[in-house]
Amino acid sequence: MPVADVEAEVLIVGGGPVGLTARGLLERWGVRTLLVEKHRELSPFPRSRLVNTRSMEIFPCCTKTDAIASGPL
Repeated sequence: MPVADVEAEVLIVGGGPVGLTARGLLERWGVRTLLVEKHRELSPFPRSRLVNTRSMEIFPCCTKTDAIASGPL
């Protein structure tokens, strides 16, 4: 696995729902992040089975909620 010199203020381990949301919010606030994920490819299976109301209130800050709401059920 290649190793690179990367400067980041926060290391986020895991590209699941929590890791991606944390990265989106921190980047929005100007915090440099490095997100690492052990899998090289996307999983064909969802990492989250439901998205609650509070999550949908937070998502507009860091992503497009239309894409989330129109996703597969």
